[in-house]
Amino acid sequence: MKRLFALIFICAMLLAMSGCTTIKSNMDSYDDYVATVPNAKAFMPSLDSLGDYIQSAVNLQSRDMLIYKSDSIILFVLYTKEDYDEKKEELQKSHSFLSEAVYDKNGKTRIIPEVSAFVNGYTIKVADNRKTDKNYSFPKSFGMVGYNDDINAIAYMYFSDDELDYIKSLPKFITEYFVFEARQ
Repeated sequence: MKRLFALIFICAMLLAMSGCTTIKSNMDSYDDYVATVPNAKAFMPSLDSLGDYIQSAVNLQSRDMLIYKSDSIILFVLYTKEDYDEKKEELQKSHSFLSEAVYDKNGKTRIIPEVSAFVNGYTIKVADNRKTDKNYSFPKSFGMVGYNDDINAIAYMYFSDDELDYIKSLPKFITEYFVFEARQ
């Protein structure tokens, strides 16, 4: 009988820890999605600030687990070549990006192992807004910007999870925590 209760308890814990993942992709709800992700509003652009673009898409991914919750949002914006080049240059001037890995307070463990990654045709750079945003905290709450020169697209990305202590691999992290495809 004890084994049965132990088995039921273990199954219940596994189910509770597996949680639920929700993905939303409605551009009309972009502002609501940004408000859903803690601290994302300071990083994610307003739609009015995007300039002239051809198309946009957004994906919000929320993972609700028994012990933690993580949220990520990604905004894809497709431009003409000329507008893309201007926007890319503007973003590189308006954001600071990491130039080296980020270590924990003890200086021993890399919590952000790489400063950039290449995923699905995008070169993604980790933004370093710690000086201008008091809520910015690696790896718990931070943003990234991706550039795809082949299709003239920019991806704005923000992640939030109060329980995450470090990232082992930036490309793996991006593919695991972001829905990296334009959905309509």
